[in-house]
Amino acid sequence: MKKLKGILFAAFLVITLSSQVFAAGNARIQFNDPTITRGKKVTVSMKVKSNDINMSGSDITLYYDPNIMSFVSGTDCEGGQGTVRVKGAGKQSSNKKQLEYDIAFDTLTAGTAYISISTGEVYDANNALVNVTHYGTSKITIRSAKTTSKNANLKSITPSAGEIEPAFSKDISNYSITVGEDVTALPIAALAEDVDAKVAITGNTALVVGENKVTIRVTAPNGSTKKTYNLTVNKVNGMLSSIKAASNDAQSISSGDFSVSILPLPDIGTPVGYITSTTQFEGKEMSVLIRDGYEDTKTFLFYGRSSNGDTGYYRYDQLEKTVQRYIEEPAIARLREVSKDYETAFNQYTTASASGKRLFYIVIGLGAVCLVLLIMVIIFARKSSKKGMEYLDEYEEGLDDDDEDDDRYFSRRNRESDYDDYVDSRDDYADDRDERNDRYDREDRYERGSRVLDDLHRRREEEGNIEDLE
Repeated sequence: MKKLKGILFAAFLVITLSSQVFAAGNARIQFNDPTITRGKKVTVSMKVKSNDINMSGSDITLYYDPNIMSFVSGTDCEGGQGTVRVKGAGKQSSNKKQLEYDIAFDTLTAGTAYISISTGEVYDANNALVNVTHYGTSKITIRSAKTTSKNANLKSITPSAGEIEPAFSKDISNYSITVGEDVTALPIAALAEDVDAKVAITGNTALVVGENKVTIRVTAPNGSTKKTYNLTVNKVNGMLSSIKAASNDAQSISSGDFSVSILPLPDIGTPVGYITSTTQFEGKEMSVLIRDGYEDTKTFLFYGRSSNGDTGYYRYDQLEKTVQRYIEEPAIARLREVSKDYETAFNQYTTASASGKRLFYIVIGLGAVCLVLLIMVIIFARKSSKKGMEYLDEYEEGLDDDDEDDDRYFSRRNRESDYDDYVDSRDDYADDRDERNDRYDREDRYERGSRVLDDLHRRREEEGNIEDLE
């Protein structure tokens, strides 16, 4: 009974703890998925919803691609350069179970942009943290302004090493190129005839010795017309390749005795705060990076290889005609570190949240196990009680049988004892009878003897009397 009470108390504690976990409150963060034409402003709506608690505000950091969009303004927002921090109670509303924020961006290029959550905290009416069960993502579709263009042709294909064969023509779809064993990835500058067309390159990384298939897909601004260019990259063992310039005539930028050969922009990512663009240099179009928000500036970044053999990003000033190696500015470097800190904090928060969820599920699991154990104990107790009653009935029946056996035994013993007494009485009676018979015999003999003597005396007396008479 004490064990049963202990189990019931443990189950009560588990259920109580589980109810406290449920009482913490849950919320979810959701976005809309707008579609907009390039060049127009787009507004993204972010909502924090809860079904069971009132909320006072949130502190959420968002990531976006600064090459596609530029932050303008928003509800309780500040940011730029790829991040937006939303902190506050949002738009005024009588519904305290929902917080709503509007975030406005300028659209820079056609394509698909995503807004994702880096870190996110939501607070209830008592400023306690709320458990966020869903972190949404906004998908923004930016359509080209030239929605009717069907041009899916490339204007050029320029690899960072080797020469394509045959010579490029927009009407030729299949090419080949030979590179050395030192080439593990092949950056390719593939320019479309229509600047609003989309170009996607796959298969040009992690090259192996032998044939490698590279695919260049072009999608026209209308979104339906598509064209594919195929490039077979033959990687040869024992051969070395040198990085070449972005064009066959080794276009370069010089400043005094210092010159830098222009290379295609790599796929390793752009410096923070810069977006991809094109510009005219010495009558030729080249891919460059410009500072986000400073499109009219006369300076740009390009990727190149200097006459000293150094490869990297370089800054060119078109007014002063000077070129220098690009060094990330301290503020941008600090922003990158802050972004990493945000990412680390978000990962830690995600891990902690996952651990909290695991703990929650463990508590629920323990509660379920305790409940099952409690049911099993009750069933076992009922079965044990029933079995005990059966045992008790059997025991009492056994006692009754034993009593009957004892009665029969003692009845038999009594009968045997009575018989013995009867035999003893009978024997005693026989002895008494024999004794009486013996006594009767003696008395009879005595009487007979007495009668004989009496008769003898009488006869003697009679005889004496006769003698006297004679």
